[in-house]
Amino acid sequence: MRILFLFDGLHRGGRERRFVQLVKGLNEKGYTDLYMISSLDSITYEEIYNYHINISIISRKEKSFYFRLIKKINEISPDIIQTWSLVSTCYYDAVRFLCKKRPVYINSFISDCNYQKLSLFERVNVRISYLLSNIITANCKTGLIQYKVPKSKAFCLYNGFDMDRLNTVYDKDSIKIKNSISTKYVISMFARMQYHKDYRTFLNTASKIIKDGYDVTFLCVGGGALLNKNMAIVNPSYRTNIIFTGQVKNVDELMSVSDVSVLCTNANAHQEGISNSILESMAFGIPVIATTGGGTNEIVIDGYNGYLISPKDEDALYKKILDLLNNEHLRVEISNNAKKHIIDNFTLERSTKQYIELYKSVLKIV
Repeated sequence: MRILFLFDGLHRGGRERRFVQLVKGLNEKGYTDLYMISSLDSITYEEIYNYHINISIISRKEKSFYFRLIKKINEISPDIIQTWSLVSTCYYDAVRFLCKKRPVYINSFISDCNYQKLSLFERVNVRISYLLSNIITANCKTGLIQYKVPKSKAFCLYNGFDMDRLNTVYDKDSIKIKNSISTKYVISMFARMQYHKDYRTFLNTASKIIKDGYDVTFLCVGGGALLNKNMAIVNPSYRTNIIFTGQVKNVDELMSVSDVSVLCTNANAHQEGISNSILESMAFGIPVIATTGGGTNEIVIDGYNGYLISPKDEDALYKKILDLLNNEHLRVEISNNAKKHIIDNFTLERSTKQYIELYKSVLKIV
């Protein structure tokens, strides 16, 4: 079974992280006849080079891009082609009928619930891709509904967490010292500094809790274009307790010292799929408070393994954080439920198995 994955660069992002984890999972199951073509020379997930996958870069800026793409696809002669972004989907749609072989076409660009945010041009391309694809996957059921995927082609394949990551034992005291954390509690938001993440709600709530005298440090974990703008929101007198880490390589270290994980989403601009930030936090047993909507409601069961709040609701976020900090029994209960929910439904083992079953089933049908 030879699989070719088409990507538009492996930047730091949820979709890209999900893909790298899948490659790891496939390798562990003995599937090594894997290929990837990226149309951008941008691979920030360098761990991909640790796995058995042949990577080719064909820059879309080159005049000969389409010619080289067709030639490479013919050379690889895959059984399955799986596209992972709307850009790579459009490129393959443009050359599909010029290739010698017609492999099974799995379209996996849906990783959010933002169909209504697409331009008319993008929607047309999405519809064309539906006609050409054999299978269309999304990482949440809501995404399939929002993107109006034909039911006969729709598959929901949830993200999978690599449970091996929990085997590392971290020196929490050293991590706190390294990151200038001296408080009893740590509240973290793991998200890139972009418009679709609502850091303002998180920071305003953090400032209020610090002002009210609680012994808490708030971590803003992630880089991005809005880093400086978000830093400017914070009163200078609170900056000891509100720390901006920028982009970090070892997120797990900071998760190991976090007592609560928050994900505030800008609902006017974005609806989450299954967020890696939420998934990974829950796997680490960190109670999650997240903005309701999109795929978040498929992983967070309000009041059982985390909490859902309305968009931009600073009062609700304030209350839920303090409920968790002031009630250790509740915090432990939510933590245990969160971890169990991931083990039962969102492991890499489970996700990889579902992908392999899908690959095998479509090869039999086509």
